[in-house]
Amino acid sequence: MFGPMTDLVRPGILVGTPAQVTDRIGAYAKAGAEWVILALRAPFDWEGLDLFVRDILPAVRS
Repeated sequence: MFGPMTDLVRPGILVGTPAQVTDRIGAYAKAGAEWVILALRAPFDWEGLDLFVRDILPAVRS
């Protein structure tokens, strides 16, 4: 997707504190989602990705 984000895309973006993102993924799971697919665009935020892997992924896998 190129250009500005539309109102259709914005609700699907996971952004916030680790607790907020964990809660949001939990809400998807409660609604029946079995997968969450991350789509990253360059330039990559390696610090954010590390935070996701370290703090969020273990919480949502349990």
